[in-house]
Amino acid sequence: MRIPLESLEPKGRENCLCGSGERFKNCCKDEWRKYDYTKKVNSSDSPVQRLIYLRAHITWYRLCHMAHTVPLLQLKHYDGELLDVDIKALCELVQGARELYGECGIIELYPQMLGELTTAIDDVRWRWAVSCEEALFNLAIKNDYAAARAVLAKYKWQDIRSSELLEVYLDAYSDKLGYIDIITLASKVVELTDSESSRFHYRFLIAIQYFLLNESERAEILAREAVAAYEAIPVAERSVHGRRLLGMAVMQLGRILNDEAMLRNAIDLLVAEVDEKNYKSDAIADIWLQVGECYHILRELYMAEKLYHRSLSIEPTPLANVFLADLQVAMGRPERAKEILDALVPETMSNPNRFDYAIARCNVALFTKDSSDVKNALGLIKKLVAKEPFFKDLIQGLMVALYELPAENGVAQAGSILAKINRYITLNPNVAGVGVNFNAMIDDYLNSKSQK
Repeated sequence: MRIPLESLEPKGRENCLCGSGERFKNCCKDEWRKYDYTKKVNSSDSPVQRLIYLRAHITWYRLCHMAHTVPLLQLKHYDGELLDVDIKALCELVQGARELYGECGIIELYPQMLGELTTAIDDVRWRWAVSCEEALFNLAIKNDYAAARAVLAKYKWQDIRSSELLEVYLDAYSDKLGYIDIITLASKVVELTDSESSRFHYRFLIAIQYFLLNESERAEILAREAVAAYEAIPVAERSVHGRRLLGMAVMQLGRILNDEAMLRNAIDLLVAEVDEKNYKSDAIADIWLQVGECYHILRELYMAEKLYHRSLSIEPTPLANVFLADLQVAMGRPERAKEILDALVPETMSNPNRFDYAIARCNVALFTKDSSDVKNALGLIKKLVAKEPFFKDLIQGLMVALYELPAENGVAQAGSILAKINRYITLNPNVAGVGVNFNAMIDDYLNSKSQK
């Protein structure tokens, strides 16, 4: 028996099915019948017009779900195929709403919409999807980790079977999880995801965790396997996000292995991604910073300096300034390095960037051997807290080298530590592969969740 959609409409004074929070009679009551939802919306329409259409589409889809899918679910032998389709389709509509809410300047109302849609489908996978969007909003748009964790607190990650929600969980708790939990969570994402770029991302993250545990041989094998698996995908089938990840991963692996060919390959991969159609300006600045890092590792210092300045001209980030300062030391300009670092305010930096800043200060002190530089560096390095064996060893080694600088053996120790910094500095947490810090730009971060 066919159920008329009109018979399932909310009462006029009830909230609209689209999630706007408006009464149905004032929102989609006269809209949802107007459109042919098999056709794409006209891209030349204004964001407001497209939002009206999308809201009508959500209302129509929810009515269809109630009319067709819900009765089927009551049948004993129903296989749930249409329910799977509904969850996927409504997820895509909600994600489209997130983009349009931003374009219309009402992004702050997006969580209200999610709240209205929580019961749209009575299935745990739908609740996972809504929670994922809400937590992602708090992380990537509001930069509010506490709010994101509050959303996720209702779940035990061991029970989650959504790769997208697990990815956001990793993002939200990246500074709280131990390395074993990170490896376990990342492995679960690799198992569940149907996104090749996400699979690559989290396979490489697992490798990074083993590097941080000082299990270098195992880490190298895992990193090489992750890169090789993604390189096996035809170029035309790689997503924007995946291509950028590949460039970054090859750079990291080339740094760790001190492999010149790999670093030059990373340069080619990253430069190919400098496309204003795919990235906003801050993402492009970050790519140029990474290309500069490659040249820095290759000891082509003037080229590295040029690219660091190019990055800073687009987006003057603290990290780019720290890397520029570190480069000045390599070029024999410690006073210029100190000028750059003195202009920064570490208290306003993210925790990973403060780590970079402290290491750069140590680098200056190990170069100059000046007592005031050493005192400053020791004060900073003593405040650093690390849970990973690699960073614990690095911090301890830096402190020993700084204390022993007046002695002859301190000079040798300093050289050893500087070599280690030059080889490993970008394994710090801000590029270790976890979540928002790994994909610093909002568009890139959000797009990565829907691209394969």
